[in-house]
Amino acid sequence: MNTQNRRLRRSLVTGCAAICLLVLAALPAIPSSQQMFNKWMMLSLILEKIERFYIEEKNPEQLLDAALRGILTELDQHSVYLNSDEYSTWKRRYQHQSGIGIKYNRSNGLLTVISLMENGPAARAGVQLGDQITHIKSRSVSSLDNLSIQNLLSQSADTTILLTIERRQSGQVKNIRVPVEPLQPNSIAAAGMLNKETGYIKLLYFHAGTPAELDQAIQSLNQSQMSQLILDLRDNQGGELDAGIEVANRFLPGSRLIAYTKGRSIQANKRYVSTASRSLIPNLPLIVLVNEQTASDAEIVAGAIQDWDRGLIAGQNTFGKALVQTEYPMQDGSALLLTTARFYTPLGRSIQRSDSEQNALTFKTPKGRVLQGAGGIAPDLMLSQSKTALPDNFYQHLQNEGRFWQVADDYVNRHPQLLLLALSNASTFQVPDSLVNAVANRLLAGQRSAKSTEVLQRQIIKQALTIEMAGRIWGDQGRYLLMAFQDTWVQKAIANFQQARQLLSNF
Repeated sequence: MNTQNRRLRRSLVTGCAAICLLVLAALPAIPSSQQMFNKWMMLSLILEKIERFYIEEKNPEQLLDAALRGILTELDQHSVYLNSDEYSTWKRRYQHQSGIGIKYNRSNGLLTVISLMENGPAARAGVQLGDQITHIKSRSVSSLDNLSIQNLLSQSADTTILLTIERRQSGQVKNIRVPVEPLQPNSIAAAGMLNKETGYIKLLYFHAGTPAELDQAIQSLNQSQMSQLILDLRDNQGGELDAGIEVANRFLPGSRLIAYTKGRSIQANKRYVSTASRSLIPNLPLIVLVNEQTASDAEIVAGAIQDWDRGLIAGQNTFGKALVQTEYPMQDGSALLLTTARFYTPLGRSIQRSDSEQNALTFKTPKGRVLQGAGGIAPDLMLSQSKTALPDNFYQHLQNEGRFWQVADDYVNRHPQLLLLALSNASTFQVPDSLVNAVANRLLAGQRSAKSTEVLQRQIIKQALTIEMAGRIWGDQGRYLLMAFQDTWVQKAIANFQQARQLLSNF
């Protein structure tokens, strides 16, 4: 290590000691202040010994980061320290990103467009589902790694990106210039009618635009004469708190408590109350689907609906994450995400799974239904988790590799008339048995299975192909609606709407 670097490292260690003294000076006078001082000095001495004598050279800055993370492990799993790079990545999850509005599969040296953001830049420029991108800004896709492709498509400094695409249906090769714009992907993946009565909304996560998306979806379903609604919050792990509160607001009359928070500081204690002016959804029967990956804001929505007897919760126990993280940015670009409060449902239930104090408590809704305390939201209607008959790793591998999509893409390219089908045909759409059998025979070749297992395996392959075919024809909207049509949980929810309807009496 050269002399200059050694001086810099020792300066960092010395600086650590100085920071310790400054921190101690800012601490209130407490009996243990001398012990605190001793511990801080010990930390700086340990860092100095590591820097001078450890068998391998270590970066003191990285050691300090590790020390900070170690402190936070004594708190809870959601209180974390993020260095500047990690903090930038974390913020990007909740901020508008620039891009062109496509999803793609990569195979055989090409990018196949498998999803287009509705009215997004690529869709407006003329890119279509199934188009194969061969070049980005005149650079061959086959020569680019995945990170380079992502950067070119989402972080370009240019205002437009030139794509060269091959359109398999016609054999055309086109150059399409696509504008790069700030994007916020839709949080509602699908909104449609499952039958003449039942509306369905799949909500993936919450961001600032979610309430407006929900309003638009509800208005569309109302025009289709919806008389009952399934709100699917499975695998929804939250997002922006205000958006979650506004979603719950849509389902409740005015002046109803949606949730409240409690913490040590006055600022951490807040109450969130519904406003009648924002309640745009009539008192139609409501069933909310949840599972073990439903968390945070999604649990707040489900908890408010359950506590007020507004709707029926169906599925499995939710994740149990209802802690408030406050963001404290630092001058060096890093940040502390610190748990500062707990969320509670209107009845006072703590959703947090680790809140053992509430495990033995029960609560009563206005209509006398008994609900449990901590441990997530327990559904009113418990549904068993369905399993695929194919080995999980094998089935997931096929999905990750885009194998079912490739079959669907090839079939649609050979039958372009399918692209003329309206989305209203999705409920009755089926993949031909001849195609299913050809794919199943190839995938299951060499496997030894009982006859009943093989039948189920072929049925699952058919479902997967049907879903991907719908995605190829109608995009994500069709894909998610087909999944809903084939979903046993959705079918069981539809069969239990009488129970949901009874909750609305005198609501």
